[in-house]
Amino acid sequence: MMIDFIDQDVITDLNYKTHHFTKVANGKMLVGMTLVLSKQYSDKLSQDVTRGVRHRLTTEGKTSIPKYGYIN
Repeated sequence: MMIDFIDQDVITDLNYKTHHFTKVANGKMLVGMTLVLSKQYSDKLSQDVTRGVRHRLTTEGKTSIPKYGYIN
């Protein structure tokens, strides 16, 4: 949808601290790649956190003492 919005001039340009995207072909390609990479990162982080929580519950139990510096 964002690339379609760029094509329809709903979004004219995107400025971030590290990137600047324009309406040219390479700019739209970079927007797509950036969105895909951010989605992949978010999904992988969700899987990793879920796996870690399950592992902790199965190996240490719910009433274990948290590691130093952590709070349950």
